[in-house]
Amino acid sequence: NNVYSHGIPDELMREALSKSTLRLAISPEMREEYERKYGLKFWILPPVVREEAVPATLEMPRGGHFATRTAVMVGSLWSRQWLQQFRQTVRQARVEVHWYGNAQFSHLGVTPEELRQDGIVYCGFLPEAELTVRVKAYPYALIPSGTLDEQDDRPGIARLSLPTRLPHLLALTHTPM
Repeated sequence: NNVYSHGIPDELMREALSKSTLRLAISPEMREEYERKYGLKFWILPPVVREEAVPATLEMPRGGHFATRTAVMVGSLWSRQWLQQFRQTVRQARVEVHWYGNAQFSHLGVTPEELRQDGIVYCGFLPEAELTVRVKAYPYALIPSGTLDEQDDRPGIARLSLPTRLPHLLALTHTPM
């Protein structure tokens, strides 16, 4: 919301960062962008999974959605453009996708019924424990992202963001993504 867009004014961001004794970024790319822009040192702290939460043995995903090859998508679609591209892809692939995320997506200008017509079933936002159990029932997961081309309307998110639930779900469900 600052490097690639103007959601946070530079002056406010500079003041907050200069007063901070610890500045963390979730990726090397994000760290480099902020260090370049503000000339301040950042450290990396990516989303992590507690070691005791990771199963000791590999448990292959299995469940009710394997027969229908229904996919799961966990995460956010950050713009109307990303949503339209995703809808088109799902529609053309003739697959069904169950979407967990974007607790409020009305700003994207689409209803749950319109999504369902494209093959996307909106399932809401769930706490991690419940989400982990549900994701195990799907044969694969889709990870939303940008295109990283000149038409990408949210390049900052596509370049710098790591879906925060991704490491957790990958470590705990072993679902191909």
